[in-house]
Amino acid sequence: MIQLLQALFDGISQGGVFAVLAVGVALVSSVMSFPNFAHGWLVMWTASLTVSLSTTVPLALALAIATVIVIAITVVAGRLTFLTGNSASSEVLMLKSLALGLVLQAAAILFFGDAPRLFPSPAWFGGVNTLGELRISTASLTSLAVAIVAVGGLIALLRGTDLGLKMRATAQNRSTAELVGVRSQRVVTTALVIAGVMAGIAAFLWYAKAGNVSPRTGMEITMVAFVALVLGGLRSVGGAVLGGLLLGLVNAFMATYLPSQMQGLTQGFTYALLIVVLILRPDGLLQRKVVLTK
Repeated sequence: MIQLLQALFDGISQGGVFAVLAVGVALVSSVMSFPNFAHGWLVMWTASLTVSLSTTVPLALALAIATVIVIAITVVAGRLTFLTGNSASSEVLMLKSLALGLVLQAAAILFFGDAPRLFPSPAWFGGVNTLGELRISTASLTSLAVAIVAVGGLIALLRGTDLGLKMRATAQNRSTAELVGVRSQRVVTTALVIAGVMAGIAAFLWYAKAGNVSPRTGMEITMVAFVALVLGGLRSVGGAVLGGLLLGLVNAFMATYLPSQMQGLTQGFTYALLIVVLILRPDGLLQRKVVLTK
């Protein structure tokens, strides 16, 4: 029973981090009709900048400055890449986002080097709390709490504000939204800004637990976000949250119950699950586009 509870908590905690990653992709996907594959590399850039800045300023300030810089990169690169010639198909825009990610990876190798660098996690982050036989790490508790606040705040923004209404209108039908006065390019820019903020939050949660930063980890983060997004449903913030939690639970249960000689197959089983979901529910587990409903 303790083993089951441990796997549940670890899975929900890890799933919260995955949800933050997936939501950053889903938000841009909802207003631009394609998944932004560059998001994982933006998370990596935030962490890389944080490592460099933390040698001269406190970690919190370094993370804040890095997030602001990445927001600027997200907006400028996003507008140049996605809003220039925006009559391109979703497939072309998706490939553009992947190319942008690879450019960001090459730039990170140029600026920061290819070797992994230690991420400056706070000392308290490594603590462990016990509840009976259940071991709850401070890192997991922090990740879960931050994920709840970040995702909950974003959903409240989308559901309860005029900005959220404009974003949902643009996601539903961009041309019609423009006819009733919604400035769609401003909405897209706002989505890119929020995605940059989510990248900053995800950078801390991911790399503080991982321990080190490498420019080549952007692809891994992108794939985690993409798998979570597809599981829950593309263009759906609610689906991104569900997909992230499901992916975290699947990983935690496989880590707990798979024999040691099969632990290396965890990623393969995850992609097998993705294939099964796509066969049974091609639009994801939440086929209704939650982000579009009022």
